[in-house]
Amino acid sequence: MNRIRATYESVSNMGYIYFQDIKPGGVATSIPVENKKGHTLFVLDLDKDGHLIGIELFNAKIQMPERLMKYAEIYNEIQIDEPVKTE
Repeated sequence: MNRIRATYESVSNMGYIYFQDIKPGGVATSIPVENKKGHTLFVLDLDKDGHLIGIELFNAKIQMPERLMKYAEIYNEIQIDEPVKTE
């Protein structure tokens, strides 16, 4: 049985709830869920068999359940794939 794991990135206020470990390429389909104004609230990530494997939360500070946020892995910086050039 898989344990639920959550992450929260404070700079962007984004959260992710993992229902299993997700390997690169493990998400086959992403389904955005929007409010009546067309703003994305969260994205459901499904594997190739259509099973829900994760949920990406926009405005996570409000949307992530408090109990889950308490145990979330907190990140305070946005990760950048390429080095930033400074002159």
